[in-house]
Amino acid sequence: MNTILKVSGALADGIRYSIYDYILKGHANVTVQDAAAEFNIHPNVARLHLTKLEDANLIASFLHKTGKGGCPGKVYKLAARVGYAPQMEEIEGKPNVQFVICNCPFKQLLYEKAAITCRIHKAFLQGVMQALVRGNGALSKNDDA
Repeated sequence: MNTILKVSGALADGIRYSIYDYILKGHANVTVQDAAAEFNIHPNVARLHLTKLEDANLIASFLHKTGKGGCPGKVYKLAARVGYAPQMEEIEGKPNVQFVICNCPFKQLLYEKAAITCRIHKAFLQGVMQALVRGNGALSKNDDA
């Protein structure tokens, strides 16, 4: 599946986005129990949300042995830098998701045809967002593209 669609789909759910935002804002090494307690959801639901975020490569997991016996538990952290960092805010009571583009996949074209490459890429991503959330996805370009 296309990376953009995976990321957009993973962040389309409000609770899932909130879990991602929670990890993004510096809560490293989050367990299923941590997410469940923070968002007042059942651990099985938290596990499903975390798995979907991991499948989209937004977060990564590793096994951690607690020393209490039993199987090691999964601990989740922010994945390595992604190409599209989502940011969400409410505007007039409606969610507005913006993607800041980092490490642009069209970097080679930027040296020769930056203006047209960025316009096409932005239009494509806005179309994907509009199709997925039936809203108005907006983009801003990061200078380190």
